[in-house]
Amino acid sequence: YQRRVHGGYKADIWSVGCTVCEMLTGQPPWPEFGSMWTAIYHIANSTGPPSGLPSELVESNPDLKDFLDKTFERNVALRPTALELLQHPFITKDNQPELPNLSNSTPSKPAAQPPATPAANATTTKKKKKKKK
Repeated sequence: YQRRVHGGYKADIWSVGCTVCEMLTGQPPWPEFGSMWTAIYHIANSTGPPSGLPSELVESNPDLKDFLDKTFERNVALRPTALELLQHPFITKDNQPELPNLSNSTPSKPAAQPPATPAANATTTKKKKKKKK
């Protein structure tokens, strides 16, 4: 089975870390490298999460920093499993920002239905003609 040969499910954990980084920055991890091979060389010879993460965000949230450190563990044998990450404080702790109270606001109108396409109109017309017969 290919997953067992090429890093297994632990490679998916690395991808989770990449996804979190991209959600935080809007860019793929290690965007400063022009080619994939340069990035791979750098990743193989570095430690920890990618550069370019907002330091104020990472430093102010030790659970986020630890979560990313664990997902970007270079030694696959030491990288956590998905079940272990699901129990990590970054996931289980209430890390949601304080949201403004919107209870006094007026509900917005539902979105208007898009106009029917010509293909949908043709189908409806055919059904109507069949019913008349």
